[in-house]
Amino acid sequence: MPPPLNPPSCHSPDPEPNPKPHSNPPDSPSPSSNPDPNPSEPDDDMSKATKAFNKVMKLEKDGSNWSTWDYDAKDPLTKASLEKRLFSLTCTNPAKAGKHLDNLIAIMDELAEHGVSIPDSQFKLAIISSTPDVYQATIKALITVYREEPNKLTPEMLITAVHAETSSSNKSQESANYCNDNF
Repeated sequence: MPPPLNPPSCHSPDPEPNPKPHSNPPDSPSPSSNPDPNPSEPDDDMSKATKAFNKVMKLEKDGSNWSTWDYDAKDPLTKASLEKRLFSLTCTNPAKAGKHLDNLIAIMDELAEHGVSIPDSQFKLAIISSTPDVYQATIKALITVYREEPNKLTPEMLITAVHAETSSSNKSQESANYCNDNF
């Protein structure tokens, strides 16, 4: 006679066909026996991160709190960087001279906001040395007029003269283009 397909077990006379798992397996610790007295749940970590992020100051559109982010810091490096830009900018394209002068004025304004005062004599040198060569004749004429009293020649006067010269150059160029188009 052939042996039975499922031999009886010696341990249990009637083995359960679908055994139920233990509620607490012997190898896993029960929740009450967790060795960490302050368990860190992922949700807790996220809420801590969210709370920390909510405390971060947001940049105002008007720039009023930008110095908090060192974006507009009033430290010596920023001041030095602004001064370097003021004296290193140059413009070689006469068509962009007006924008260049506006940049110089903006840098001077930033320096003033940072408590740095550049003397007019230095600002005049920055204007004179950085303006395109085509405007040097106008600048030399102003310097000659004010040779006896150079302090009366202000940066504003230089800027106005160059702006006026750029306007007349642009009008002359437009006129020349108009003439060239019609012939």
